[in-house]
Amino acid sequence: MNIKKRVYAVLICTIASVSIIVTLYATSPISKGIYRGTFIRTFVKGKLQRENALDVGVNSFYLSGFDHDRVYLGNLTAPFHLLSVSNTLNDSTHNKLEVHLDSVESFQRFRLTIDSPYFYLTHGGMPEYLRGVIGEWKATRYIGIERDYSAEAFPVGPNSLILRSLNTATKSYELAKKSSSGLMFNLNLINKQIDGIFCSDGKLVIDKATHQVIYIHYYRNELIVCDTLLNLKFRGHTIDTFSRAQLKIAKLGGDGKSMISEPPRQININAAAFNNVLYIHSNILSFEEDMHDFITKSVVDMYDLRDGQYLESFYIPDYEDIKVSSFIVSEDKIFAIHGKYIVSYLLPMN
Repeated sequence: MNIKKRVYAVLICTIASVSIIVTLYATSPISKGIYRGTFIRTFVKGKLQRENALDVGVNSFYLSGFDHDRVYLGNLTAPFHLLSVSNTLNDSTHNKLEVHLDSVESFQRFRLTIDSPYFYLTHGGMPEYLRGVIGEWKATRYIGIERDYSAEAFPVGPNSLILRSLNTATKSYELAKKSSSGLMFNLNLINKQIDGIFCSDGKLVIDKATHQVIYIHYYRNELIVCDTLLNLKFRGHTIDTFSRAQLKIAKLGGDGKSMISEPPRQININAAAFNNVLYIHSNILSFEEDMHDFITKSVVDMYDLRDGQYLESFYIPDYEDIKVSSFIVSEDKIFAIHGKYIVSYLLPMN
């Protein structure tokens, strides 16, 4: 491993570790006093109805995607282990992914994404981008030989990926498209506010139904909506009032490195998108919201991806006293992870 690659890999690992710790802090019931905002939420009249739940045995599974009749889960500690579950959660199948690589570094950094008829394994630190056919479960390198590093990578077609990558020129997170023709950055999407790294940290979301790319910030209320060529469609905002990241950054020595010096106020925790609706798990209590509901449930705000307008909100209740850690949305359901459980809910209807 050359020096540049080693430095880049260490930096990405450090940032990823800090992001995980901050998210755990934000979702922890022992976090600092809950801030009440001045904005108002409108809740749908119908409640989220739990349909089914399945105990998958361990809490290291995460949602990787779905097709017409199954939901797929990757595993953080065993990244070449895939769990396939019927969309009714009545049966499950374990599959071992066959990976064709000469060597693997930090194998637990592989992430699984399903975009039928393919599955994808991405490792932004090596970096490696692999693809295989669902059902055959054999993954091989498929897109270029360039060493394009990334913090997140999601397919937007059989031969292209959208990357969230730390750009060494701008020293901040940027979005890029990787295809057989190379890597294309759009440096005008993510705006730097403080340090360029933590202040630009966020979540990359793909609406597969409408072929849109969305970026939500963890620490401020801006959201960015693009097409799959990374052409900006519009900038929107979540309904809270945090237009600037609430961060305190400390410098480490004289080499320009920095870290978050105290736990920040995380605004947005997670997100999913489907068919022109963006679903954001918010970490901010609204003005008239019931404190008990906010603590024992997870509030999800919906936005129209055609213009960024706020629509309505609903709650995902804790399951077995465990908060939702991630979720995906299909035509009429939400699949959510609560610890070692995957739970399906019917979307609320007015």
